[in-house]
Amino acid sequence: MKKTILYLLTGLIILSSCEKEDDLLTPIPNNPTTQTTTNTTDTLIVNGDTIVTNNGTGNELELLNEGLVIDNGTSNGGVTILSPSQTFAGAGKNYKVKRAEFSVNCSELTNSHMDTSYSYVTTNWTGQQIVSIPGYHNGIGNGVVQFSQFHSNGYPITNGVEGYCFTTVYPKNGNATPNHALNFTEMWNPYNIVSYSYSPNGTITLNLVFHPCNGNDMYWSVTMDVTEYSDGTIALSVDEGPYTFNGITWNSHLKLILEEE
Repeated sequence: MKKTILYLLTGLIILSSCEKEDDLLTPIPNNPTTQTTTNTTDTLIVNGDTIVTNNGTGNELELLNEGLVIDNGTSNGGVTILSPSQTFAGAGKNYKVKRAEFSVNCSELTNSHMDTSYSYVTTNWTGQQIVSIPGYHNGIGNGVVQFSQFHSNGYPITNGVEGYCFTTVYPKNGNATPNHALNFTEMWNPYNIVSYSYSPNGTITLNLVFHPCNGNDMYWSVTMDVTEYSDGTIALSVDEGPYTFNGITWNSHLKLILEEE
C-alpha cells in the first residue's frame, strides 16, 4: 500500500566534488484534484475509496499515492489536498525536501542501455555540507528548494537568479528518449532557478541552469504539477508517458514533497 513515492550552484557556493552528467532526461506531472479524507478507526476513506491501514489499531501512518503521509486515527484527522491557488503558494518561501522520488519503467526488450528500469526514494539523505552558507554547515539533508532572492538566514542569492534547489532527482520534460536520472542513479543535482512562472491551473514552469565543473552551463525549462496540502506542504511532480522510442516503451514519475523551513 505504501507507494514509493535539490545542489544548486551559486556564485558563492563551492562544491566539494563534481559529477559528470551523461544523460539528461525528463518527466511531467499529473497531480490530483481536490480530495477530502475522512478517518475511521481502522480505515482511511479517500473520495469514497476505503483503505485498510492497520487491521485494528487505527494508528498506522499511511502513504497515499499522492506521496503524502496521512496520520490515521488522530484527533486532528487527515490531510486534505487543496484546490490550486490562483497565485503560487511557494512564492518567496524556502523549503526543505521532505521526500524525493523517481522511477522509470522501460520495456527492456532491446540491448540499449537506455532500456533500463529502476526507482529510488530519498527520505534520509545526508546532504553535502555547504561551508559558505550559514545554517548548512552540517549538510542539507534531502535537499532544499528556495523561491526567494534571499536565503532564510539572510544570505543573498547572487547573479540575478530567483532561487535555487538541491535535489537528488533530475526534473525534466520529454517524450523521446526515456527520462532517466542523472547518471542513472540517485545523486546530488545542483540547480539555480533562473526564473519561474505559475499558472492558476496548478502548474509551475522552472527555468533552470546547471553549472558543471567542466564544460558549458546547461539551461532548460521544466513544467511541473503543483499539489497543495492542508498542512502547508506542497508537491512538485512530473509524470511522462507511456511513449515509444527506438523500440523502447517507457514511462517515468518524479515527485518532490516540500516542507517550509
